[in-house]
Amino acid sequence: MLNIESALTTARFSVADVNVSDVAKLLAEVRTSQGKDVAKVYKTPNKDHQHEIRTVDTPSETDRIHGGMVETKDSIRSNTSDFLDSINHPDSGSKLHVYLA
Repeated sequence: MLNIESALTTARFSVADVNVSDVAKLLAEVRTSQGKDVAKVYKTPNKDHQHEIRTVDTPSETDRIHGGMVETKDSIRSNTSDFLDSINHPDSGSKLHVYLA
């Protein structure tokens, strides 16, 4: 039988041991002009790809941006639009608004 106190202690240590620099940080949220959430853009600590675009749908799709991305609204909008087009997302072609975190 699982000891609940032991499990909670283990979980606390696991979370406490996570280095903040190892976690992706929200850079921007992308919505349609009607206010529908479409994607979130993250800055990652990964050396292979510094940014990720994740759709908010279930199941979520992820695009890893290799070679860097300028962190401006126009660049985020353009990269997100290209990604939505590439996966035939229902909101591809929509006017997108970027909200920096």
